Amino acid sequence: MQHYVQVRKYFSHLQKAINSQETPPKSKHVRAIILETFTQKSSFFLYSVIPELQVPVNEVACWKFLIVLHKVLRNGYEEFPIIPGDLQINTKSLLDFVGRTPDNQFTLCICLMDYLEILLRFQETVFANVSKYHTLSSDARQCQLVSLVQCIQDCAALYDLTLKTLIQLHNVVSVEALAGHRQRFNAEYYQLRDFFQTANRSQYFRDLLKIPVLPEVSHTMKLFEGLAYLLKVVRLSSLVLVDNIVGFGCMPS
Repeated sequence: MQHYVQVRKYFSHLQKAINSQETPPKSKHVRAIILETFTQKSSFFLYSVIPELQVPVNEVACWKFLIVLHKVLRNGYEEFPIIPGDLQINTKSLLDFVGRTPDNQFTLCICLMDYLEILLRFQETVFANVSKYHTLSSDARQCQLVSLVQCIQDCAALYDLTLKTLIQLHNVVSVEALAGHRQRFNAEYYQLRDFFQTANRSQYFRDLLKIPVLPEVSHTMKLFEGLAYLLKVVRLSSLVLVDNIVGFGCMPS
């Protein structure tokens, strides 16, 4: 009986967080879902109720499910805590997990930049869609924009991890061999800077989290022209997220 009551309780949170209403999921319901993953040591229950929540047939419910899922992946129960969902991992632990050979680090750097590129494309799509439909209500706009809260956090963490990995790579691989990596990171740097600047102009995002500010780079110079310049211009301390994020990055209740 107690188990049944507990199941109905978290299902109620799921129904209130994931539905067809164009409003952002409330933080108290998302937090309850996240805590349930620790109770069950699994997130299976979240997937098991997809049909009941109309996720496959309602685009708003599907969108809100993905928002909640992203929050669960970042903050929920971790079976392999060496790589946490929020991507906050120190360089030593990361390299111990991946391996310290140049090939492994080279591959890791590519994977990190691939992931960052996907998120940068995603935020462009969201902003473009919100700008396209000027008739959207405030709640409908926020329902789309709320997905970018985690996107900002993940992009910041990926930028930091990529930078650390590039620095490590320059210790074991020649500057010339990493030219392609630096060029790609340079391009993503400017995309990410524009993303953060756009988000920082929105009171909606500023109310939820402190948006990182990337270091400015002179237009006459290229970012990462060799290790010395890399270490001089881009400081790891320049990209620090504050701890006072509301809830789990959700809309305030």
